[in-house]
Amino acid sequence: MNGACKRQSAQRQGAAASAMALVAIPVLLVIVGLVVYVGLLREAKTESQNGADAAALAAAHELATDDVLTQSLTRAEERIRRARTAALTLSRENFAAGERLQLDPNLSNDPDGDIVFGNLDRPQGGIFRVVSGNPADWVGDQVNAVQITTRRSPVRSPIGGGSDRELRARAVAMIDHRVVGFRPNDDEPIPLMPIGIFTDHTGQISHGWDYHCRRVPQDELRFDYEAKRFVAGPDEIPEVGLILGLRGKDALGVPAVFLQLGVDSFSETINQVRRGVSRAQLEGNYGGGLVLANDNTIGVIGSPECPKLESVGRRLLDAALAELAASGEPRIWPLFSEVDEENSVVRVNGWIAARVASVGRSDGGGIRLVLQPAVVAHRSVVTEARSVPPAFWANNRTVFRVRLAD
Repeated sequence: MNGACKRQSAQRQGAAASAMALVAIPVLLVIVGLVVYVGLLREAKTESQNGADAAALAAAHELATDDVLTQSLTRAEERIRRARTAALTLSRENFAAGERLQLDPNLSNDPDGDIVFGNLDRPQGGIFRVVSGNPADWVGDQVNAVQITTRRSPVRSPIGGGSDRELRARAVAMIDHRVVGFRPNDDEPIPLMPIGIFTDHTGQISHGWDYHCRRVPQDELRFDYEAKRFVAGPDEIPEVGLILGLRGKDALGVPAVFLQLGVDSFSETINQVRRGVSRAQLEGNYGGGLVLANDNTIGVIGSPECPKLESVGRRLLDAALAELAASGEPRIWPLFSEVDEENSVVRVNGWIAARVASVGRSDGGGIRLVLQPAVVAHRSVVTEARSVPPAFWANNRTVFRVRLAD
């Protein structure tokens, strides 16, 4: 009897265990399904956001072009077209949990569209104002930001159910003009010229950069972007003449000085004219970055002296400047408003970007450069809010940082 009872007990226990196993398997499948669903949902959200960020940044880079320097309706339309195309291209190249991201072009610039152009006053906590679909509202720098909204079909759970709402991600990118300096994060040289340009930032002084740009603009040259050279003809972007190597005022141009940006010899300065300024050169004297101090200036050793005609240094300098002009590449030029000649210190207080249109000789044996403003957006650019904004911000339409807004 005892044996029979034990067998019956064991059978009952086995049956109970089997029943529990049968119950546990579906529960386990549900748990596994939920884990997989949560993973898919997280992956879809992350990849959707990455896709929105990439599309917004690609579009914003196309907003940072020389078109912002003109009031041309045609150039404004082309600028927005390129930016929209860049966003569409990047979206098609990105996936969210296996589904390709798609954007609607939103040609009317509807505020609820996938690609929306507007103006953003600041990247942190700023107000995004949507511009109309009228190209007249796009000219100049009226459009400085783009908002991207990606949409993906609902993520379904492997065990059924899940949200029926499409998955959305949003990103806003802008061209930020609040430049305070440069801090390279790699070994690629910054396209920074070791030549400072005089200005008062107001356009009141007749031998300053802003005066020549705004008060007496000369517009006889146009940059051919395909040929990468200047040709005759106006383009709404003025040319400004600089004079290197002459002390005092010169009616023919804006005074310019050589700057010693972390180098010990003039031959190194000539190499900077050719290649730009490296991180290593800034690390020794400027802590790795050339950034305006709290008073919105930074002292740089400089001199208005120019190598004498027919000297080795002059020939090398002339050749370097000619190479730069022939390349058509824009460079970033420091701005200054005062020079401490006793200590050979130039107070740099801003930057502009420009191409060299021509290189010649001034009447006094110096160098005459003709520059045309251009737009440069470089990853080494440092932007930040300042309680007292640098004076050049009011006129800065040439040097930007492309960034995501918070």
